[in-house]
This record gives sequence, structure tokens and C-alpha cells, in this order.
Amino acid sequence: MSPPAPLEAPSRRVWAISDGRAGLEAQVVGLAEALGLPFEVKVVRPGLPWTLMPVTLWPSPFSALRAGSSRFEPPWPAAVIGCGWRSIPYVLAIKRLSKGRTLAVQTQHPRIATRLFDIIVAPEHDRLSGPNVFPILGSPNRVTPQKLAAAAAEWAPVLADRPSPRVAVLIGGTSKAYRLTAQRMAEIADQLAALQASGASLMVTTSRRTG
Repeated sequence: MSPPAPLEAPSRRVWAISDGRAGLEAQVVGLAEALGLPFEVKVVRPGLPWTLMPVTLWPSPFSALRAGSSRFEPPWPAAVIGCGWRSIPYVLAIKRLSKGRTLAVQTQHPRIATRLFDIIVAPEHDRLSGPNVFPILGSPNRVTPQKLAAAAAEWAPVLADRPSPRVAVLIGGTSKAYRLTAQRMAEIADQLAALQASGASLMVTTSRRTG
């Protein structure tokens, strides 16, 4: 009997996995960029009945992928970074298929045993702790000092004629934790109108959740 083929060493690259939603993808891409290694964005779109089951019970995550999902095949990466519950089965499967050679990294609270991952980068407000948990303020993102400086230089001429004080307003929307009601929006509008009446320049940005 011939000996088994040696396991191929993970390539020096990173896979950044999410379900493709902008907020989740920004987190995995931001973390991948910070590593300084070549990376590839992977999108997972699992279908029914798998999405109705606990993520630890998916027997074959890759068979659950629907059209529009990325392909997954060896060589496995040096690290895989996931964000969002749909990414978890794939992060764990890649770690298993690589015989533990791929570093399994998850952002946000995974809502399952933390020991299943090598590293969890969770925001402080998730109140998650453990030997492999690295809490950070806020969430991973793609903002760097260099990008901030470049944006400041680009926008300086645009904002030059705006009177001070200049007030930046970031408006989100309804989520699992908060509700942005019509009444609350009316209150915000009144507050912004008062600021503008006092002589402030308003720079307002909304999000996809704002509606």
C-alpha cells in the first residue's frame, strides 16, 4: 500500500468570508488588509434547509451553497476570516479540511463555543471573553490614518466655504437592537434644524438602514 500523500501546506494568503452584505464584508476585508497578506473575498449564500439548522450541525456546508456563492477548493489559505453566522460553518470546515493548519478567525460574537476558533476579534460591546478573544472598540473596518489623510485632502476644497462649526451627522436605522421610528426621525430633524439655525454647517450621511 502506498503511503498517503502529504498534506499540502497552506498558501500564504487569506480568505475573507461573509454573506456579501456590505457591513459584514467591510469587517473581514478590513482585517485582511491589516494583515498585509494577499487575500481573496469569498461570498457564501447557503440555502434551505441548512439555514434553519444550528451552524454546528451542518454536515456538509459546501453542498449547501446556492448560485452566487464563491468556490472553495485547495490549496487552503493560511488564514480564513469570517463575519456573520452564515460564514461560521465554512470557517470551521476549512480549518477541519486543512487539518488545523489554516488559522480560523471570526469577527463578532459567534454565539457558539469560542474554543472552536483560533482567534475571535469581537467588539467590546459584545462582552465576550476568553483566552482566544481579542476585544476591540467598535468593529473592524477599512479606515486607516493614510485613508483619512487622503480623504481630508480631497474634501478640504469642497468644505472650505462652509462656515464653522461644521457638524458631521451619521444616521443609521432600525436593527435588532434599536428602532428608528418616524417620531425619532422627527426629533433628529428638529435637533439638526436648531444646529443649522445657530450657524452650524451640517454634513449628513445616511445608511442603507435609514430608509
